[in-house]
Amino acid sequence: MTPEELNIMYEWMPQDARDAYRDAYIEYGADAAWAAVRKDARYAQWFPGNLTEDGRPRYAENQYAAVRQSYRDIITSVGLNPDIFEEQFTNLIIGEVAPNEFSSRVFAVYDRVASASEEIKARFSEANQTPITTEGILASALDPDIGTKILEGQIDYAEIAGAGDEFGFNLDMNAVDRLVETGMRLDEARGVFGQARQLVPILDTLAARHNDPEDEFDINDFLASDIYKDPRQSYRMRRLINAERAEFGVGGAVVGNAESLTGLRQA
Repeated sequence: MTPEELNIMYEWMPQDARDAYRDAYIEYGADAAWAAVRKDARYAQWFPGNLTEDGRPRYAENQYAAVRQSYRDIITSVGLNPDIFEEQFTNLIIGEVAPNEFSSRVFAVYDRVASASEEIKARFSEANQTPITTEGILASALDPDIGTKILEGQIDYAEIAGAGDEFGFNLDMNAVDRLVETGMRLDEARGVFGQARQLVPILDTLAARHNDPEDEFDINDFLASDIYKDPRQSYRMRRLINAERAEFGVGGAVVGNAESLTGLRQA
């Protein structure tokens, strides 16, 4: 095989690597040529991340190039510049993350977070200590140390917490985690927080007006009744509404609004 033919066949390799391979190939043959390339001090620059700690290649060099190109194609497909992710690609190579796994990670993040509200992006960025940018958020999907289930859990967390922020409820981590554990998803969360935004101020007003022992009614009390079916909080809601009804009549605006949102009826 001529040097020109070698250059064409191995055009996917860096030029210096091609030169090293060609020189060894001409003198010693194909098998020795690859051995010479792998022993070259520049190998880590040519194929970053491909050598294990004991000096074995993770991938054959042509497979390495194909895997890395797949990573680039996946990033390009969501409209981002793959050049800014070169370091993360090396981490993926070291973690031996297959392109199909990487693709599922990228689209899970891109579809659910990168196109989401600023509140959800902020919560995801906060959890992962990444910048509030599409690129920064997407970079978290390139971490081979984060399992897919963990990543999906982080997205669930960001969506629920972000939905709360959208409606003015800054829930703490424990409160959000508990909602995630119920299987709540984004659409349901927005429905719940939308109701809470209307109802919580009403019930809080009633708590102050009717000498409620806890003095105030907040989002955690609402979730305890509406989501977790806490009998004590459900009783508080009924008692406050009944007290309002007794004082102002069934047609009172506050009672009417509360009942229309919760479906509560006089016990």
